[in-house]
Amino acid sequence: MEVELKLLIAPSDAAAFRRSCAAAAIHPEKPHSDKLCSTYFDTSELYPIGHGMELRVRHAGAVWIETLKAGGDHFNRLVEREVTRLGGIESLYSHSCFTREEFATAYGMGNYEVLKARYDPQHRLPGLYEKCVLNA
Repeated sequence: MEVELKLLIAPSDAAAFRRSCAAAAIHPEKPHSDKLCSTYFDTSELYPIGHGMELRVRHAGAVWIETLKAGGDHFNRLVEREVTRLGGIESLYSHSCFTREEFATAYGMGNYEVLKARYDPQHRLPGLYEKCVLNA
């Protein structure tokens, strides 16, 4: 399952929204525009789409991001293993299935844990692993 939340806020409400985020220790990005170019791939037999999958390659600035969207964790896990084997890193755009140790290695969680301890010492907010990994 993939969840993406986008907010549309009237310019007159932007300052109040930022104050609310600051009070909740949420740091939204400043408004910006990104030019994205996405290409979706399939086979002539339509195998991926016929099996609930889609393969997208997105060009965002100088970065290329490959995403396989599929129902079930099996395909995500295969993609994670192959991306790791090839020395890449999976985008945290959708859900992941890494073990805690795999996630820590892939995303350098040592630095994150230091910041998390400093800014959320009571552990009121879920950690990055819990937010990104399915069934964490």
